[in-house]
Amino acid sequence: MLSDETSAHYREHAQEGWARSPAPPRGASASMYVYVPDVDEVFRRAISAGATPIAPVADQPWGDRLGGFRDPFGHIWSVATHIAVMAH
Repeated sequence: MLSDETSAHYREHAQEGWARSPAPPRGASASMYVYVPDVDEVFRRAISAGATPIAPVADQPWGDRLGGFRDPFGHIWSVATHIAVMAH
């Protein structure tokens, strides 16, 4: 589960340290790698909604088309579409 610090969940559990934003100065301790049907569209929509690009969408040697961004709350996302079957 991902949450921003303005959510009801944060307010309810702030004393226990739950739902803290990964934004600096603390920084993210984890990231999400999510497969989507159209990585270019998801990346474009994320940037349009306020995300900050980390890595542009590009074909990767392991067969994914991948891009990375930090959402407005500090969460780091890698989104990918699998585009090739790798030979073993």
